[in-house]
Amino acid sequence: MWLNEFKVALLEKDADKLELLLNTMPTFDTLKEMEEALFLSNEALTLVNKLKTATSASIVQIRKSIDFIKSTQQVKNSLDIKL
Repeated sequence: MWLNEFKVALLEKDADKLELLLNTMPTFDTLKEMEEALFLSNEALTLVNKLKTATSASIVQIRKSIDFIKSTQQVKNSLDIKL
């Protein structure tokens, strides 16, 4: 049951569900289940690292966009006085 839920969370790239499942990992009865859990855990780690990299790239792009918008805004001179 746990392995199947973990597989689904991994396929859906659901980091929150993966975290929850990792925090509630059961003890496994067979060596095969243990190996499968280890493999899936490594795949989850790879996925989380990819998501982390993508998030970092998005943050950099957003910062560049903000800097561009700020640089293209018209600068008001404090000496401009309307009568």
